[in-house]
Amino acid sequence: MVSNIVLDALRQALEANPDDLDLKLHLAELLIRNEENREALEICQSVLATQPVHKQALQVALAAAEAFEDSTLVDGYQQLLASLHQEASEGFNPKTLKELQTKVKLRLVKSDSSKLKGLDGKLAVSPCDLEQVVGMDKVKQRLILSILTPLKHPDISQAYAKTLSGSLLLYGPPGCGKSFIANALAGELAGKFLAINFTDIVDMYLGETEKKLHDIFYYAKTNAPMVLFLDEFDAIAQKRSDLRQSSLRSLVSQLFTELDMIHYDNNQVFVLASSNQPWDIDPAFLRPGRLDRLVAVLPPDDKGRKAIFQYYLKSRPIADDLNLDYLVKQTEDFSGADIAYLCEATVEYVLAKSIQSDEVHALQTQDFLVALQEVQPSISSWLETIKNDALFSNPGGLYDELHAYLHKKKLY
Repeated sequence: MVSNIVLDALRQALEANPDDLDLKLHLAELLIRNEENREALEICQSVLATQPVHKQALQVALAAAEAFEDSTLVDGYQQLLASLHQEASEGFNPKTLKELQTKVKLRLVKSDSSKLKGLDGKLAVSPCDLEQVVGMDKVKQRLILSILTPLKHPDISQAYAKTLSGSLLLYGPPGCGKSFIANALAGELAGKFLAINFTDIVDMYLGETEKKLHDIFYYAKTNAPMVLFLDEFDAIAQKRSDLRQSSLRSLVSQLFTELDMIHYDNNQVFVLASSNQPWDIDPAFLRPGRLDRLVAVLPPDDKGRKAIFQYYLKSRPIADDLNLDYLVKQTEDFSGADIAYLCEATVEYVLAKSIQSDEVHALQTQDFLVALQEVQPSISSWLETIKNDALFSNPGGLYDELHAYLHKKKLY
């Protein structure tokens, strides 16, 4: 046993020198000798929060954790798991992670029920399904094969040991329907849809970002079937080599852990992520077992653009001679969002004419051509920005679909 006088003196010294890591870990080791394991583990967490792969801190933390013989819940244990995960090689698999949890005889951190209730406001039941998604045939086919078919044929899937969960990364230019098709998948599953972005996760207080992320995944599991949509995934899962802030590195490590656990012990939570810049994502996320597949969501084809026009014009007065096929050809490089904006701009132009003449004018082809002088395709700047990244960042053919599109557009 270590004298309490010595421990108090070290605590006071640590208050005066809070950044002294050696002093922190020395105090933690002495606390373990006195069976004050909770305080020792909390000290280790403070070290790991700034240096996630500090080997001595990991070793001391494990020694403290192993001392718990029951299922005591320790604040910050998720951070420990995330740190161990980052310390491990890229081949670190969910089974090993599960064995580690058993070894230290702890359970994962309980989520704060009051914080979980805050997610209810973001939860939605999707009003659409894949039939309402026009075009995107390759994207829909990939979703059907990887997610819907196993779910609708559980007996056959079980025979092949196919789990009822999955994950995909949807990538492509903004405004082309990544969020919409994720919502449609939720409707197809008759499940719930939860869209999360970087601002929903990041927190100014140390350790809170990781806890928020854990809460989100825990909430998804307890509300299955669920489509968890991680929007702007490249902001959450940045390359660790590009990160200078330890808090963001910890967030990436935590996300590794959550995705691994989703694949290991969960059914009917389907993780879809979207990104406009997938080459900025840490490559470890793009291996099998995390985000299993990459699917390009590119600007709509002729059939898709015509359907989008019809959708946004269905409740508006249209001239009998409106040449929709001609407008489709004039909007070859437009995203779905661009076409929606074009329709709104045309309606505003015709509305102004109608007010001046005090009569309702039907939308004519010429009205759209006037609006087209002001409305330009938004993806042009994106294509110029990503061209070099797409050409020179294609490990293992991950972005072959995008390469084919760029070649078709004669951009290289």
